[in-house]
Amino acid sequence: MAVANWQSIVEAPHRKQTPIAVRSGDVVRVWQKIVEGDKERLGQFEGIVLRVRGDRGTSGSFTVRRVIGGIGIERVFPLHSPMIVKVEKLKSLRTRQSRLYYLRNLTEKQIRRRTELTDFVVWEDEAAKEDEEKIKAEQEAEAESREAAKAKEEAEAETKVAAAKARHEGESSEEASTTAEAENAEASAK
Repeated sequence: MAVANWQSIVEAPHRKQTPIAVRSGDVVRVWQKIVEGDKERLGQFEGIVLRVRGDRGTSGSFTVRRVIGGIGIERVFPLHSPMIVKVEKLKSLRTRQSRLYYLRNLTEKQIRRRTELTDFVVWEDEAAKEDEEKIKAEQEAEAESREAAKAKEEAEAETKVAAAKARHEGESSEEASTTAEAENAEASAK
């Protein structure tokens, strides 16, 4: 009894207010925060939930399988991970098993035959909305700064080209006047 109380006290700050409701057989799109250095971005992983492990506690997780170019990729996501922003349930697979490891041997077409469209359900962490908006704002600001730098580089390149053209036209007019003087001198000498 004391262990259960201790465990709930330790796990309480790490639990999400609304747990992710996924079942094995759901086709889901998981949006996850990806940290690269000091930048953050949102990445998505779409696939079939093969299994949901553990209860809805902090130790629970779910496995998602995706096939890209004939190669299967499986990722395990913790249910209460702070890096998961939202989970979209796209379709559902008619199944009577809790662990769908037999799907590893099926082709994509065979799996598609077994899926059926259900209600589109989105689970979203309320606190993650602010993070998502912050990440999008940072990405937009970075894109604007890149565009401004590119415009500045293009303007500098245009001024260099204009200066080079002016120098070239100045040299060619001097050459033309020099050749004209030489021709005049030759004509007067004759």
